Amino acid sequence: MIETKKTSIWTKGYLCAFIANVMLCFSQNSVSPLISTYAAYLGAGAVVVGMVSGLYFGVAFAARPFSGPAITKLNKKYIMIGTYALGVITNIAYAFCGNIPLFVAARILHGIEFAFVGSLNLTIASDSLPKEKLGSGLGVFGIGGAFATILAPSMGIAVRDWGDRLWGIGAGYKAIFILASIFMLLGLIPCF
Repeated sequence: MIETKKTSIWTKGYLCAFIANVMLCFSQNSVSPLISTYAAYLGAGAVVVGMVSGLYFGVAFAARPFSGPAITKLNKKYIMIGTYALGVITNIAYAFCGNIPLFVAARILHGIEFAFVGSLNLTIASDSLPKEKLGSGLGVFGIGGAFATILAPSMGIAVRDWGDRLWGIGAGYKAIFILASIFMLLGLIPCF
């Protein structure tokens, strides 16, 4: 009788990338629906609100030609630690910036972080999977991120509303940005 060895998608590297990605999705998607209203709260007009909202994606797009080769050539673990730490710092900066120029600077940093972290998580996950489990592993990986993406926007708005009711108008933004920082910090832990 021939014994076949069962392989699992749940390797240490895959599990770390999976958890980090779910936390990233909770962080990113809990603040995403609030960026434009936060810019308006800080005093931005309609044009600046639109610019600030799109800046994140524009910076991420512009930084991709640099992030891809860096992910390929440099130590992925250190890049992951650096990008998740940048995510923590960026969300804290959102919470405590009191004007549009500082908010724009934080959006630029957040865009740089996103240029790295999205493809980095997927690369680490796929590198950690047994070849015969690549399809199912990446499917589960995507479902984890989708789960967070479904829940996070409503959660972000609810936390903002709760913070405003509890501590006054504007405090809810600080609450959700701090919570987003905590999600990034939780995503950083498996990186070690």
